[in-house]
Amino acid sequence: MLYYALAFAIYGFAVTAIIKRETHRRLLIFVLGLSPIFFLVICRANVGTDTAAYLRIISDISNNIPTGLELGFVLFVKAMLFLEMSPRLILMVIAFITTSLLVYAASFSQRSLLLIALCFVPLFYLDMTMNGLRYGLSFAFAMCAVGLLYQNRFRLCVIFAACAVLCHLSGWLIFVLMAVFSDERKEFEKWSVLTAGLGVLILILQNVDSVVSFLGSVSKQEIGVNLPAKVSAYMHFPAPSILSGLAPMALSLVALVLIRRVDRGSQVIRLRRFYLLLLGVVTTFVIAKFSYAGLRLQFVVLFFMLLCLQFKPVFVIPDNIRKDRTILAVLTLVGVLSVAMFVKNALVSEGKGPSPWLPYSFSSQLLDAVDISEN
Repeated sequence: MLYYALAFAIYGFAVTAIIKRETHRRLLIFVLGLSPIFFLVICRANVGTDTAAYLRIISDISNNIPTGLELGFVLFVKAMLFLEMSPRLILMVIAFITTSLLVYAASFSQRSLLLIALCFVPLFYLDMTMNGLRYGLSFAFAMCAVGLLYQNRFRLCVIFAACAVLCHLSGWLIFVLMAVFSDERKEFEKWSVLTAGLGVLILILQNVDSVVSFLGSVSKQEIGVNLPAKVSAYMHFPAPSILSGLAPMALSLVALVLIRRVDRGSQVIRLRRFYLLLLGVVTTFVIAKFSYAGLRLQFVVLFFMLLCLQFKPVFVIPDNIRKDRTILAVLTLVGVLSVAMFVKNALVSEGKGPSPWLPYSFSSQLLDAVDISEN
């Protein structure tokens, strides 16, 4: 836990500097503050709940064993294998791309930087880069796509959105929610067109075996997502504990309070948005009592709410966050609770499974490389 504590402590000092200083160097300070956490990600051995699983997945892909994963992720791994990268190096590359996308999104505006620094990194970063790598890539691409659309860069938005869906199908839910919670007709039309186009892409991917059958014998399980298998897997997971989902629900309610405060839309839209989001938070929490799918949906809703705070023009958050201490306090609370949630989950899972969060260990390949350089 010492390594995590030191990395987050350094990051905390950087975030404090970002808040106190109105300077164009805020982004540089953010990158420097994030660096210790990033080094923990790329220097790890078998650390992170799904790290061992992804090493096995990469091995399966290299041996042409069906994985039932998204085509974009499989092709990306195959490209890295073609370049003769080792499985652990591929994990590093994925983490680097996810981190780069978050930094790119942070460069869009001071408001985007503040939300990423105060909320997204404490809540999602380690999970996106050391656990759910595919959803991490997908959500990072989706974040950039949302920001680009509100900058009226629709063509580039489409590219990032397609990458999000190709990495993990859950990325599509982000765009569906953006369409549902649009504030005006023009915004709704843009999100609807994008969502429909991505839906067609998903249908093609689900039937990709038929589309490319002329290239040879290709089974759906080899290059398409096996949705029936995924649904069956969730159905056969043991039910979560009665307390599962409390932490993401608490964070979602805090985010919802902040949305209520900064929303400058019309009264009808504000009320509709608030109660629909509240319904979503409660519904996903209830689902989490019966299935782990509910836990995933909880974080999708939470991620979406933070995205709205990050980019929606109708939400007013000052670049100089010190001018509104209430907003600053709420954002800080989200960050602190997120770190506390990670610490709790890490301690509970210590020593359990093939790649737990604790104890942290460095990659033997990295240690060997350091020994060679010293000699």
